[in-house]
Amino acid sequence: MDKNIKIVILSDPLSSENILESILSHENYTNYTIVDSIEKLIDFLNHDIDIILLDIAAVPEDVTKIINLIKSDNNYFDSPIVMITGHDDEEILKESLKAGAIDYISKPVNKTTLKARLEATLKLKAEIAKQKELARFDPLTRLPNRLFFNEQLKLAMKRCQRNNLQLAVLVTDLDHFKMVNDTFGHSMGDKLLVEIARRMKDCIRETDTIARISGDEFFLILENIETKSTVIEIVKRLLNSVKAPFILDDNEAYVGLSIGICLSDKDISSEILIRNADHAMYEVKAHGRNNYKFFTEQMDIVISNKVKLRKLLYDALEKDEFYMNYQPRINIKTNQITGVEALLRWNHPQGKNIPSNVFIPLLEEIGLINQIGDWTLRQACEQNLIWQEHGCPEIPVSVNLSPIQFHDEKLPEIIQNVLNDTGLDPGFLEIEINEGVFIVDDYIVENTLNKLKQLNINMIIMDDFGSGYSSIGYLKKFPIDAIKIDKEFVQNITNNPSNAALVSAIAAMGIALELQSIIAVGVEKQSLIPFLRHMGCDSYQGYLMSPPISSTRIEKMLKKQNLCIKGANGNNINDPCNSNFRILFADDFPTNIQIALKLLQSSGYEIDTAKDGKEAVNLFLTNGPYDLVFMDLQMPKFDGYEAAKKIRSSEDKTRVPIIAMTAYDMEGVRDRCLSAGMDDFIAKPFKLKDFNKIIEKWKKYFPR
Repeated sequence: MDKNIKIVILSDPLSSENILESILSHENYTNYTIVDSIEKLIDFLNHDIDIILLDIAAVPEDVTKIINLIKSDNNYFDSPIVMITGHDDEEILKESLKAGAIDYISKPVNKTTLKARLEATLKLKAEIAKQKELARFDPLTRLPNRLFFNEQLKLAMKRCQRNNLQLAVLVTDLDHFKMVNDTFGHSMGDKLLVEIARRMKDCIRETDTIARISGDEFFLILENIETKSTVIEIVKRLLNSVKAPFILDDNEAYVGLSIGICLSDKDISSEILIRNADHAMYEVKAHGRNNYKFFTEQMDIVISNKVKLRKLLYDALEKDEFYMNYQPRINIKTNQITGVEALLRWNHPQGKNIPSNVFIPLLEEIGLINQIGDWTLRQACEQNLIWQEHGCPEIPVSVNLSPIQFHDEKLPEIIQNVLNDTGLDPGFLEIEINEGVFIVDDYIVENTLNKLKQLNINMIIMDDFGSGYSSIGYLKKFPIDAIKIDKEFVQNITNNPSNAALVSAIAAMGIALELQSIIAVGVEKQSLIPFLRHMGCDSYQGYLMSPPISSTRIEKMLKKQNLCIKGANGNNINDPCNSNFRILFADDFPTNIQIALKLLQSSGYEIDTAKDGKEAVNLFLTNGPYDLVFMDLQMPKFDGYEAAKKIRSSEDKTRVPIIAMTAYDMEGVRDRCLSAGMDDFIAKPFKLKDFNKIIEKWKKYFPR
């Protein structure tokens, strides 16, 4: 036993002081102090103490009050108290033990008894300390646990209130940890948690607290916060700390960190602080993960709605509430539909339109994504076979895989079974994956992709390329056939030089790597098409052609395309592709309207006319959509320039080409037309070949 333990003794000078001192000295205990009054004992409690020996005879008042006084100080709550008692102190001894004393020594004190009691007491103290640590600290990461965190949070809130400062509670959750755990095993998952705890601890200040609450969830307390910027600085360090790959026995793993934050105020409890930060964290999860959000009151409503949605989702498949929509993919050069993407939709029982980016993460959270994913795959394959049986052009259907589905070792077998059951040729199936599949070891990803390729499916497409972790490295390492460029870059290429440069670079990279297809997604404006074609994109997808629509409407589009392919011969007046092409023609001169009607209707186009700019705008707003607008520049009420501006300001998703009609082909007129939002020009007097040339040009680049 350590002879340097610190002992303080409150002793009765008349009875035991000399005996205790003699025994301790003889046994070589050197670090002890004897006091003869309660006041001196209390003063001495400012020092570190291992054992307190309390002689009942030295206490002139209720001894339990003294014990309670010692135990009330958090610094000495665990310091063991051993009573020294005479034969007539039995009742007092019982009360003392109830108050917190752990043992007693009967008088007269002898060497053997004192030594044995000291050894037993120190062993008990060590065991208590061990149990306390187990109860208050996480055994894996050695971080505080929930119990200790809650205690520290209440103390921190009191300190911040005294100093008139705020604190921030951070609730963090690892992104994709379950996938890492399932892929590499729980022992590797434990190693990952230990390393994450170390990295996160290095990001915070000495005054801050980090705790592991459960699984992959960590809570933090940031004290003495004067401004949000202090919190944001620390949060960014935390996010950056998990960016680098984690090496787990020669395997690389990637995770993200979703962080919810709540700042304290005078009227908020510790429980509400944690709850609010938790709500903010789930908002991060719902909007892309690997980011942070501060709590707002609106989040309470959002979380409440999600709880309700989770309950409804459990019954949705059984009640046949899920259905499929399809969005066509268009070849930029030929205007033909070259594929469709299958998109899961939910017919919410209350008739609400729940976006897929809301309910699909919930399916992942509640463990239904594999079941629903298998159903989606089967529905898409069955529908494609139906289109083929109905005489539609044979095109592939693409199905999105959740990272959770992708990392299911049975995935290739599941897809093969679906193909066998439905009878669909694998060449008419495409698989879309996103960056989430790359968070585990490269070998596992490559092995799964190779197994999918062995099924002879048409293409493996990497979705949302350009966002998150997406990199050229993935395209070089893995058997990926095509990329979809993220819509956030595509939609702004005409007014954002950085985005335009990025899209151009991605397309050039895809061409250099000899990818089968480079697809621009989120295309909503006609003005994007020439840019995308010039940059090297061969296909596009978006509202410009069609939003996600039903299988019936896709079938109509495919059959119409089939007729066009088989029967179109330039400007044949019987061309079935013209029958649904709608034109708005605005001119204040009746003869021009009559000529236009004669020429355009003879080619099978549907045409509406307006005699001035105001009527043209009203028709556009009330009788649309139109595929093309011809606009005379000189008209009463307001002219063609003003009418074009009003049409442009009213448009939402789709930009309709506006063709200026003028007898003057001057540079100033052209500049003014372009600034008003017009796209092209046709000269008066009109000729049929000029009309057809203009229409075919814009039909080619900007199909509705």
